[in-house]
Amino acid sequence: MKRFLLLVYVFFTHFMWSQAPGCANVDAGPSQIDLNCSTGCTDLTATFLETGETTSYDVTAIPFSPPSSFSGLTNQLFFTGEDLWSSVITIPFDFCFFGSTYNQLLVGINGTLSFQTINAGGGSDFIFVSTLPNNSDEALREGNIFGAGHDLSASSSGGTHEIAWEIQGVAPCRRFVASYYNVPQFNCSTLITTQMMVLYEGTNTIEVYIEEKPTCDFWVFGNAVVGIQNDAGTEAVSPPGRNTSNWIAINEAWRFTPNGTPNYNITWYDGSGVSIGNTPSINVCPTADETFTVEVAYTNCDGSTFTDSDTVDVIVNATPT
Repeated sequence: MKRFLLLVYVFFTHFMWSQAPGCANVDAGPSQIDLNCSTGCTDLTATFLETGETTSYDVTAIPFSPPSSFSGLTNQLFFTGEDLWSSVITIPFDFCFFGSTYNQLLVGINGTLSFQTINAGGGSDFIFVSTLPNNSDEALREGNIFGAGHDLSASSSGGTHEIAWEIQGVAPCRRFVASYYNVPQFNCSTLITTQMMVLYEGTNTIEVYIEEKPTCDFWVFGNAVVGIQNDAGTEAVSPPGRNTSNWIAINEAWRFTPNGTPNYNITWYDGSGVSIGNTPSINVCPTADETFTVEVAYTNCDGSTFTDSDTVDVIVNATPT
C-alpha cells in the first residue's frame, strides 16, 4: 500500500476503502517511470486535493460516485412527520464552515443541514421563492447546506423510505453522511427523491450526490436548491442552474471545496529522504534506480496536522524495447 496518513504523532493504517474523494489525497503519477536514456532526466508531477481556509469556497461538478450506500445507514430519522429539524447530532471531529468551527448539527427532513442547533426538534419551513444567500426567508435562513433542499414527505412513503445519518471512515478522514433514500415529494407521492450530503474531516469539503430528484409543481413552483451559506445568510455558493428554481437531476454530484488561503504544503523527497522541491512538478536526473516520495501536509482549522504521501520509482537502466 503506497499511501498513508499521519495525524499529529499517531499513525493509522490506511486501507483503500477508507480513502474517499473528499479526503486528503495525493497521487505521484505512474508507480514506475523508465528513464529516457537520451536525456537522463524526467519530470515528476503530483496531483492532490487542493484545499484552503473556509473563508471562501469553489463548487465543481464531480463524477457520480457516492462514498456510501444511500440506504442502510445506522441512525434513522423521520419515520413519519413533515417539515422538521432533527435533535442535535454530535459528530466526532471538528468541521470548519465559513470560518467557524462546529461539532454539532441538525438534519432537516427537507434535504438540508444546519449548524444552528437552537432549532433542534422544531419546524423546518419548506416555502421559498428567494435565492441563496438569504437571511429573511425562513426556509432558507435556517439552513447551511442544501442538497437538494425541497419539500419532502416522509409520511407519504408507507414506510419504504429512509432518512438517516452515519459516521464513516477512520481518523483523520472520517465523514458525516446524511442520506435521503426513496423519499416522496409532498403531494406527489410517486415522485421519489434519493440524495446524499457528505462532510469530510480535515479537508472540510462538502459533497452532494443526487441519484434522482424529480420536480413536483404542486408546491411553490417546484422550487429546489443546492448550495451552502453562512449562518448570517450573507454569503453563499451554489452550482450553476441549481439555485432556487424548478429543475430535475439524475446521477448528479457537486463538491464544495474551501479555497481561501491554502492550508497545505507539498514536498518532494529523494531516495535518501532529502527534500528536493516544493512544487507539484519537479525535474529529476538520478544516476541509479531511485524511489521518490511526494508528501502533502495539511493543517486543519483546529490546529491538527496530517499528511498524505505517494511514491514513484524511477528506473535508470530499463531494458530498451
